Amino acid sequence: MTATNTGTPARFAEQFFSMLKSVVEFDQLEVRGVIKTIISPSDRDNCFLGVYYRIAPNCKTLLGMTDTGDFQAIAMLARACLELSMDL
Repeated sequence: MTATNTGTPARFAEQFFSMLKSVVEFDQLEVRGVIKTIISPSDRDNCFLGVYYRIAPNCKTLLGMTDTGDFQAIAMLARACLELSMDL
């Protein structure tokens, strides 16, 4: 077994939560301001903006789900974010 596979599922969940929290904070500090200042977006820009406006709320929703009973919803939102990222 390698060193990267020795953690417990709870530890992996904590690491994922911490990473997601950092991404949301970065979005709020750096990305959102730039997104809001795009004056006349092209069709390509609109495609990226549409995906951004779908992923950002999903990430914020994921941060609010801290109960183990939310597992199914967490998995669904994580998969949706992955699929939208792949669409980009």
